[in-house]
Amino acid sequence: MIVLLFYVATFFLFVLMLGNENTLLTNRYTKGAFLVVLASSSLFAVFRTDVMFTDRAMYSEIFRSIKKLSPIEVFKTYSYEPLFLILTKVISVFTFDERIYYVLIYLLFVVILLTGIHLIIGKRNTVYAFVFFLHFWVFYEYILNGLRQGLAMAFIVVAIGYTLKKKSVHVFMASLCACLFHFSSLPVVLFIIFLNYKRKSNIISLIVFFIVFALLYVTGLNQALFSNLQSSLLENYSDSSLIEEYGGSNKLKFLLFNSLFLIAFYLYYRKNKLDETFTLLYKSYILFSIYFMAFGFIAFSNRISAYSWFLIPLMTAYIAITTKNKLIAIFIALALVVTGYVMGIHSHFSY
Repeated sequence: MIVLLFYVATFFLFVLMLGNENTLLTNRYTKGAFLVVLASSSLFAVFRTDVMFTDRAMYSEIFRSIKKLSPIEVFKTYSYEPLFLILTKVISVFTFDERIYYVLIYLLFVVILLTGIHLIIGKRNTVYAFVFFLHFWVFYEYILNGLRQGLAMAFIVVAIGYTLKKKSVHVFMASLCACLFHFSSLPVVLFIIFLNYKRKSNIISLIVFFIVFALLYVTGLNQALFSNLQSSLLENYSDSSLIEEYGGSNKLKFLLFNSLFLIAFYLYYRKNKLDETFTLLYKSYILFSIYFMAFGFIAFSNRISAYSWFLIPLMTAYIAITTKNKLIAIFIALALVVTGYVMGIHSHFSY
């Protein structure tokens, strides 16, 4: 039943997206109703997922233990990012229920993400863009499993939004929150700050850097260049046994995936060079991809590539919403839903 409601709501929202604005159906109440259905479906997925599911086992243990600790003891006991520990401590004051804990974190994640989407795409299109996220399988990895990084990525979207609005203080604050939820976001944050102050950075130059790092990735020279950097991320995930368990380093399928969207997005950018919003998103995507290619030799490198992947539903939504060619919009919407189904997102809503 949940699966059916999810896809029916998706269908009608896409119909609204492709139709004319300011009609009887395309009002905020209709959009809001469909948003509630979709958000409730994803909330159901969060609620039903086992509290011991992969990384959740660690989060559940922290949540059970942290209630008994004083604030000072929390930071002495755990070495995780401070905002995550503070959030967990605050929630533990009000509930013992681990499922409620995950639901509250998800609700916070959604509020932050919708804020970022609103800043980038605008209020009337926020619902449509959120649907694209809900059909993107990477989205579920970071609401059901990698919660800290999921919150960091939501703040990254907000930081990009404030970069568009030219609000440097807000960019810094959102970026700081991202880092304090997951330290791996630091290079991404530095890229955003760079784009905030260097708005006229050249796309072609960035693509050249992408190609250079792609060559380093393919040849394995990225490991030779960057493996000696002092980083807890490298220390924790450079172990050969972990890399073997992960299935190897510098996975070509990740590079091909990023390159495919680099080309697809370039085709749109080439015809819309004056579109400030898409240009910023495209620059961010290239820089985030470079970060991934620099450290693709570590185990679980998908955690780094996720920063660039998380922009894909936002950018494809932007293209579908703004294009005057309805066939392109229909193709993008169908491709998104079919790909999401093939990748198994519907299984998250099954009883």
